[in-house]
Amino acid sequence: MKIYEITETIIRGKTANRHVHYDPLYKGLENFNGKLLMNDADAIEALLYPAIAMDTEEVAFRDLLIRKYKITRDTDIGALVKKIRDDLEAKNRQHVKDRDAENAKYDDEGNLIADEDISVTEQELDVMSADDKEVVLKDPKSGIETKIPRDPTKPGMIQKDPSDATGKRFVIDAGATGEVDKGIQPGAKVVMKQPM
Repeated sequence: MKIYEITETIIRGKTANRHVHYDPLYKGLENFNGKLLMNDADAIEALLYPAIAMDTEEVAFRDLLIRKYKITRDTDIGALVKKIRDDLEAKNRQHVKDRDAENAKYDDEGNLIADEDISVTEQELDVMSADDKEVVLKDPKSGIETKIPRDPTKPGMIQKDPSDATGKRFVIDAGATGEVDKGIQPGAKVVMKQPM
């Protein structure tokens, strides 16, 4: 007996959604009497009470379905077919939801989009010296000194911290170019925010 697998149908852009009655696990007759069979429900409807004569493959597959679903004379075929389709639809809608959620993590070029709520750590540095050419910052924990040029075309923009009323606290954006605040003096604190 020949067994066919139905390939997943792409029906919408990059999300590759499935048809709601597509069964990725269906292995059986691909079509019967011109009708595409995508799942067991389609096959049961087509093969249980056929309008045309069936060949031995089709009869064998029908018998397999009868055994698989324990179909008897008392079985409500309409309810059985509806249950199979409802289960498939629920699985495929979940598949679509999962694929859309996965695709939402990427932009149109396929680059991973960072989460909005990136955790940030604050590192407080002491201002050791400040002259016309540079500001020297020191990490009190490690003792490492960093020289920030006052040249606005070079990275290391330092501005007053808007949340500090004393004016002795500053914020540095090490990656941005811009001016270093003229009011920065030795003894002030500079906060550097870094993603974790």
